Amino acid sequence: MKKLTILSCALFLVLPKISSQDTVKLTTGDKIIVNVVETGEKYVKYRKIDKHNGRIYKQDKEFVFVILYENGTVDSVFQKLNPNYGHIKTVVANNTQQEYTEIIQQLEKTSKNKIILTEKKGIDNSDDEETQAGQHTIYVEGFGNYINFYSIGYDYTLKLKEKHKLSFNFGVSYFLRHYVNAICSSITFAPEINYLYGKNHHFELGVGFLYDLELFHHPLESSYTNNEWFVPIRVGYRYQREKGGFFFKIAYIPSFTSYGAVTFTDNENAKFWFMPFGVGVAFGYTFKNRK
Repeated sequence: MKKLTILSCALFLVLPKISSQDTVKLTTGDKIIVNVVETGEKYVKYRKIDKHNGRIYKQDKEFVFVILYENGTVDSVFQKLNPNYGHIKTVVANNTQQEYTEIIQQLEKTSKNKIILTEKKGIDNSDDEETQAGQHTIYVEGFGNYINFYSIGYDYTLKLKEKHKLSFNFGVSYFLRHYVNAICSSITFAPEINYLYGKNHHFELGVGFLYDLELFHHPLESSYTNNEWFVPIRVGYRYQREKGGFFFKIAYIPSFTSYGAVTFTDNENAKFWFMPFGVGVAFGYTFKNRK
């Protein structure tokens, strides 16, 4: 009785894993053993059989011939997408590799648009619908929303949907100015958020905030500080490949600004105005996405 109880517990633990094994046969002749999660309009989504709560992968249905579910159900994916091949028998679980190859060859002969057999489209590990990895970029920008004529920045781009992205970047710059009776050290800090539309070529629209701290050193007088802040608006073009590599952007950047405040909250001495002219050009490198 004790052995029977142990055997029952073992079967209870093993059976859920066995029941989740579905077979996806591809038009390349390959087959993969997975746990199919969803069959959508364009993709078959699945998990690896040893990771029931793991990430979801996807396979283009164009390269899926048939799905053989563990419960015996057969989903003739290719036949549904190509109704002209309805006369060809459906691949079943006990087909041999030779029979399967013959069916593929027959399909190739009768198809006007031949099935791609030379280029394998196997498991797609590059995209994860549940978690989209962001892109990391470093760049140098000239002019732009910086009064120091340049900045060095970091950009993180997050893909929301196809062609819809958000960009978060932060730039810093330092410049030393020499006057007749003083030396000014200027340090700027500038976070910015942008909306991007496109795949590799993007329309870019965003807003940021720039804080400039100026330290004036007088040889014969006491030193003092001056604070400036800007609210730049960016409208421009960005080239950024999804696979990474060369990065480029150019934009028209008008801004609202305050100048003359001794401290950040000094509104009494501050002067406010709108600066309608501003252009920024940036070059950089986007690191290859590792998902």
